[in-house]
Amino acid sequence: MHFLAKKSKVLLIIFWLITGVISNRLIAQTYYSIGSNDPAINSNWNPLADGSGTPYTGSFNGAANFIIQNGHTLTTTSGDWVLTTTGTLTIQSGGVLIATAAGIVDLTSASNLLIESGGLYRHANSIDISSSIFNATTATC
Repeated sequence: MHFLAKKSKVLLIIFWLITGVISNRLIAQTYYSIGSNDPAINSNWNPLADGSGTPYTGSFNGAANFIIQNGHTLTTTSGDWVLTTTGTLTIQSGGVLIATAAGIVDLTSASNLLIESGGLYRHANSIDISSSIFNATTATC
C-alpha cells in the first residue's frame, strides 16, 4: 500500500509539472508601449509598463497582448504592423494609434481589439478599414 501511495504522489507531481509547462506556453505575455514611437519596431514594446524590462524581441505572432499606454501616440512610419497574435491589442484611455500611408495596422481574425473610452485609433490611409484593423475577431470600442 505504501508503494502505491508513493507512486501516486510521483505521478501527481509529474502531471503538475507537465500541465504547468504547457499552460505557461499558452498564456499570452503582455507588452506595453514605451513611448510615442512606431509600433512595428519590436524594441518599442516592453513587458513592464514602466519600460524597465527587456524589450520585445519576438515576431508579432503567437499568444501576446499589446497595450498602448495613456499618453503614448504610436504611428506607423516604417511599414505595416501585422499582428497575427491570438491576443488583444488595447488602446488605453489617452493612448493613440495612427495608421499612416507608410504602414497599415493589420490584425488577423484571431486577434482582438479593445479601444478604451478616451483611446483613439486614426486610420490615415486608403486601405479598407474592415480588411485591416477591424479584421479582428472582437473589436470593442
